[in-house]
Amino acid sequence: MRLNRQTRLTTEGYYFLIVLAFVLVRGSMKEINLMLALAGMMVGAFYFNWLGARLLLRRIKARRILPDFATAGEPLSIEIELSSPHRATALQCEDKFHLHRSRGASDVGRGTVVLPQIAAKQTARAEYRVRFGRRGVYEFDPLIVISRFPFRLLSHSRRFKDSRDRLVVLPRLGRLTSRWSRFRRGADLGDRRVARRQGTTEGDFYGLRDWRPGDSRRWIHWRTSARRGSLMVRQFEEPRNEDLTLLIDLWRPAKLSDHDEENIELAVSFAATIVADACLQGGGRLSIAVTGQRGFDLNGAASRSLGHEIVQRLAAAEAASQDDWPALLAGVRSKNHLGRVVLISTRPPSDGESAAIATTAESGPSRSAPLEPLRIDTSTPELFEYFQLS
Repeated sequence: MRLNRQTRLTTEGYYFLIVLAFVLVRGSMKEINLMLALAGMMVGAFYFNWLGARLLLRRIKARRILPDFATAGEPLSIEIELSSPHRATALQCEDKFHLHRSRGASDVGRGTVVLPQIAAKQTARAEYRVRFGRRGVYEFDPLIVISRFPFRLLSHSRRFKDSRDRLVVLPRLGRLTSRWSRFRRGADLGDRRVARRQGTTEGDFYGLRDWRPGDSRRWIHWRTSARRGSLMVRQFEEPRNEDLTLLIDLWRPAKLSDHDEENIELAVSFAATIVADACLQGGGRLSIAVTGQRGFDLNGAASRSLGHEIVQRLAAAEAASQDDWPALLAGVRSKNHLGRVVLISTRPPSDGESAAIATTAESGPSRSAPLEPLRIDTSTPELFEYFQLS
């Protein structure tokens, strides 16, 4: 068990101790009282350094200020706050965190801040920046405040056990391509419903907006574009919203390689990007089913609150090695409106997948409309036709 308080010699303290030993031995052998007196003063300096550093940290309070969530791949500032009822000088605070259920060197991080001075009955803040490379739940160890005041001969540290925290790091978001936009509008994969929905997509004109990748050139309003110097397209009302169902197959082999881990992270990032885009646009219903060690099944009206909950669940999702197709498709049978169905998998198609989809289609809410999902394998280049990682 780690002690809450520790005192150690610094590098300067080791050199000082060597000089002290030399002075003490030399003074004793030669019976030089001046050297013995000097040795006594040097011992007093050690004691004064120990007492000063200990008293300095006695009533210090420390806490860590974290945001509600972070996103993998994006820089984040973590703030450390120290307060003291008396004046404090030259304090160092060390922070350490690691990914939950992982102790790999790449999943462990450290941060250090230095506060030159804290005025009496005041609070001082400092921050360090970190970039989390992977999604997941990160656990922060207790903060450690270190003082070497006043001579740097001894380092006294205090560990604040009540400063443990957790931070959810959301999956890294990317960019959906124009092919995904065509799929959402029903203009991809040879969908026969395109002709029937084309008039619905281009409904009543009600305004203009900036051009976005995937927009048709027929929608460009050239007169306004020339006046503003940037492309503007017509905005149409959509009388009805398009439902979307996501099926995420987080499968991993028994022996996990770096390539397999990359496939899993790509699948989660792709799913999170789709959810964020669907909830930002709003309208329609969004359903998602995820397999794995922390699988889940959520559905509801596409909104920011639902999107945030889904992305948080995806942040903690873990792949599993068992074949769990029945669990993945179980929720599909009870849904009356599937909308467009997208299956994101980390492996090629298998016989078990085909059998499970066939069973679901036979027992689904509409037997006349077989389940034909858009299947995307993250281990193939096909993924990047729909999704680009930022």
